Amino acid sequence: QPGYSLHVNTAGRLVFTFRDEDGQEREFVADAASRLTVGNFYRVAVTRRHQSETRNVKERRTINGETVEVEVPVVEEWDDIELHICRWTGGRYQRHIGYSQKYHGPKPGSNSERLLIGRGPLRSSGPFKGIISEVRVWNRALGRFETCQNLTGQESGLISWWRLDENRGYAAEDATGSNHASINQADWIKNPDPLGPSFKILHNGVFMETEAVSAPGNARGSKAFRLGPLANGTVKDAFKGTLEELRVWRTVRTQEQIQDNLFLRLLGEKEGIIPALETAHAIAEAVRLAAGGVTPWRPGETPAAPLRLYRTPVEPDWVDYNGHMTESAYLTAAGWASDALFRYIGDDEAYRAAGHSFYTVETHIHFIREVAVHEPIDFTTQILGVDAKRVHLLHAMHHGDDDGLLCTVEQMLVHVDMDAGRSAPILPDVAAALAAIAEAHAALPIPPQVGSVMRLPQPRN
Repeated sequence: QPGYSLHVNTAGRLVFTFRDEDGQEREFVADAASRLTVGNFYRVAVTRRHQSETRNVKERRTINGETVEVEVPVVEEWDDIELHICRWTGGRYQRHIGYSQKYHGPKPGSNSERLLIGRGPLRSSGPFKGIISEVRVWNRALGRFETCQNLTGQESGLISWWRLDENRGYAAEDATGSNHASINQADWIKNPDPLGPSFKILHNGVFMETEAVSAPGNARGSKAFRLGPLANGTVKDAFKGTLEELRVWRTVRTQEQIQDNLFLRLLGEKEGIIPALETAHAIAEAVRLAAGGVTPWRPGETPAAPLRLYRTPVEPDWVDYNGHMTESAYLTAAGWASDALFRYIGDDEAYRAAGHSFYTVETHIHFIREVAVHEPIDFTTQILGVDAKRVHLLHAMHHGDDDGLLCTVEQMLVHVDMDAGRSAPILPDVAAALAAIAEAHAALPIPPQVGSVMRLPQPRN
């Protein structure tokens, strides 16, 4: 018999069941307030944390013919069992603890049977009637703030993670182990998880906002991988231009990887690239080498005050278990704003290949307002000061819809000679661009966050 089962009963309530070491079935049912309803997507979890406590108990004993009271240590053991239901509400996952109890019974049993995903509870062999987005198995009990969050695959205790993102075939890869699964009598469909994998379009290394449109006829034609066709009775080549290069990968490339190779031919970094277009669902990275992500400054031009060089929606990987942008992601996004600035002033791939770059030596972040997944963010960049080797700047992150301030990132950058491993004067062309920006920004007001010191107020006498 199966050792464990996590399922939804006919009343829509989450149920955790196991057989103990004596062969008895133990059942734990979530409360009615956490009922799952048809047509909605949830992240659910069960955790079992073994606990113990030693306490002294007074007992009466006879010693040398005398009855005395002594303290005897007693060890109490139990399991904390919790059922977690995470609902997508208001642009984030809201957690509800549907069940929490101390279990003092016999220990759970074990067996060597296969793990079955989508099978019914212990009393039934019927299949799960619904959609499964992913499955995670851990060798430790998760904390309450861990069960709803996205994963990177590097988390401690994660022994198996079936992401179910193959979109074809009869096998599901275990992303963190070797427990690969076989799939029977199931269909591949679109992932309904709001924070699940998504299709993303980048233009010159920057994420673009998209909207759903109706398909123009049979745009794909046959099952062959096509680039640029549009069907209007017959498949036609609708792309009018020059396509310089196409790269198709088996694995999803990060934004940083795409930007690193954006304007360079691939040399030795070809692991994972597909030589022939053998899969229709591969990630296609089309690169037009003549284009530029940010138009570089040219001598004589007056820079905008402030600069607006980077705009992006909040990525699913940037949000925490509450569905809003996590604190480290604010700095990640500011890093992309800095990268856009570098391209604008001429610090590009060729500049860095020659051994020159800027390193960040100090950062001050003010978190002002939260922002949810997929919401647009827009950066302004203000140069506060420049000298022979240093740049003092402030990135201000605004909401793309209402221009509300979300955070400020104040940074001090130092120009370095990477071969020598020390600071060095900024090269003339880049220095001229920075000087022009500093002059254009000289009349801007200094934001109140600049130069602030974090401390507690002195107590009043």
